[in-house]
Amino acid sequence: MVPPFFMFKNRIAYVDIAKGFAIWLMVIGHLDISEQIRIYVYSFHMPLFFILSGLFFKRDRPFLINLKSSIKSILWPYFTFSVINLFVCWVSPYLHPELYYDMHGKEIFFAAIRGIFLGTDQITPTSFMPLGALWFLVSLFTIQVLTSALAALVRNNRIFLLMATIIPIALFLVTRTNMPFSVRSSMMAMPFYCLGYALRDIDFSGIPHRGYFFMILALFFVFIIPLNGFCTIDECIYGKSILLFYVNAVIATIMVLVACSFIAGKRISRYLELIGQQTLVILGMHAFPMIVMKVAGVLFFGNAVLSSLPFILLVSVVVLVVSYMMGVIISKYAPQMLRI
Repeated sequence: MVPPFFMFKNRIAYVDIAKGFAIWLMVIGHLDISEQIRIYVYSFHMPLFFILSGLFFKRDRPFLINLKSSIKSILWPYFTFSVINLFVCWVSPYLHPELYYDMHGKEIFFAAIRGIFLGTDQITPTSFMPLGALWFLVSLFTIQVLTSALAALVRNNRIFLLMATIIPIALFLVTRTNMPFSVRSSMMAMPFYCLGYALRDIDFSGIPHRGYFFMILALFFVFIIPLNGFCTIDECIYGKSILLFYVNAVIATIMVLVACSFIAGKRISRYLELIGQQTLVILGMHAFPMIVMKVAGVLFFGNAVLSSLPFILLVSVVVLVVSYMMGVIISKYAPQMLRI
């Protein structure tokens, strides 16, 4: 049996590579990409994160230990990064007044504080999250708490996985609006987390005929993904069909893991591995270099440069590198910031 992926002393290279690729897609998704590219990226990049997170779930640990671990590794970084991003969040309402209900001055600050505790990246007339991307940490915390509680109640593993998949989807479908602490988004994402747990013992580098397997998945990805349209978990949008949403995301995720198993050990993979090991800091700190790059681009080349593909690729790489360096510095000199 292959050991669980969540063994820090025995890191699985292609999992770190997949995390690095996923965080790069997140950065790409926060830039002015075309609608067609956005459909592809958003169809699976956040489900991929939840599935990779599910690989880490320790079902056999007591609920209180899992809860304590989630508070330390997820909730604490969420509040830390939220406070840090208070220093840059004031820019967005002035750049996009139509989205932020024309907020000004101190009302921006108080709206951001309220947004932190509401834990959803939806913008309202009185609240918004300082860094919208942090909704992922809120949702992941909610999912881990609910999954740990269900695991403590249901000992049979198959029944546990069945309940942890069907119940959240049912709750998601019967509700119509997102709730504080991204509860509805969490219901939408929880099946992916549980799938990750179910896949924890699979060695994707050892799949028979994985080259042909990858080609089949890639063909599906290219031709079937656009049929469902735009999807995004944080806004609870699943496209035209919720079934196709889950199928597309799962197939795309498996495709990425197989692809990452191919490049593991090659020179380019090392860079993605390093990025993958700093995804938490990149998630929480990428707004700083991104805003600087965007402002510089507009000042020197005008607004049109923001949607230029070369500029988007340049910004995404610079953001990853700068954010990675921030992660290294924090890990070395201020690990207490994230309790690492």
